[in-house]
Amino acid sequence: MVNIHIRNEYKGIDGNLDTEKLDLVARMGGNWYTRASKDSLFEIPKPIYSTGIGVDSLPLHARNSKVLTGNDLGRLGNMAEKPSLESIEKCKKTTEVIEALKTTTIEDRFQKLNDIVKNHLDNSNVEQALNSLFCI
Repeated sequence: MVNIHIRNEYKGIDGNLDTEKLDLVARMGGNWYTRASKDSLFEIPKPIYSTGIGVDSLPLHARNSKVLTGNDLGRLGNMAEKPSLESIEKCKKTTEVIEALKTTTIEDRFQKLNDIVKNHLDNSNVEQALNSLFCI
C-alpha cells in the first residue's frame, strides 16, 4: 500500500484527488514543458482486463487526422475490439454519416467523418465514435 498526503484544496467531494484542480506540468524534452489543462484531460474507465485494438488498427484517415488528438486516438485504440460489420452498417444509416459520405472529395469525407468521431468522443460515446470511424 502507498500513502500520500493531499492538501484539502485538491480533493474532490468524494475525498479523492481531483486532477482538474491540480496545476500539473510535464517535461517534454529539451527546453520544452507543457501544462496539463482540463481540456487535455480524458478518462479511460479502469480496470481494463484486455488489450485494446491499438492505435495501429485504426483507419489511416484517423491516424493522420487534423481533428483527432493523440488522446482521442488513445481512447479509440483502447476499445476491446473493432466494430462489427452490423454495427458499422447501422451507423452508416445515421443522418450525420449519410451527409458526411455525400461530400464530393475523399478528403472532405474524412474531415466530416473525423468531425463526427470527435463529437462522439467529446460526449463520451466512444463506441459510437469507433463505429463512425469505420464507415468509410
